[in-house]
Amino acid sequence: QYYAALPALSEGWPGPVYAIDSPGCALSSRPKWKKGSSCSIQDAEAFFADRFEAWRQELGLDRFCLLGHSIGAILAVTYAERYPSVVDRLIL
Repeated sequence: QYYAALPALSEGWPGPVYAIDSPGCALSSRPKWKKGSSCSIQDAEAFFADRFEAWRQELGLDRFCLLGHSIGAILAVTYAERYPSVVDRLIL
């Protein structure tokens, strides 16, 4: 489990560590998907990246280190490509 690594990450990192469930994954809400099965890759990426950006803005994070594992790594790359000015480091 990825969550098992969080205590070690928290001990070795000087700032706060957040564990995020993407929409529809694990314990997060499951928003209705309105695009159907033939949506574009760009629409699917925007669905996740734009929600993550809204979360970042709500927390008031200016720049941060972004770590992604498995599908989270794909979403982290997508986010970093869309919002490069706020990603200080990207760890995959």
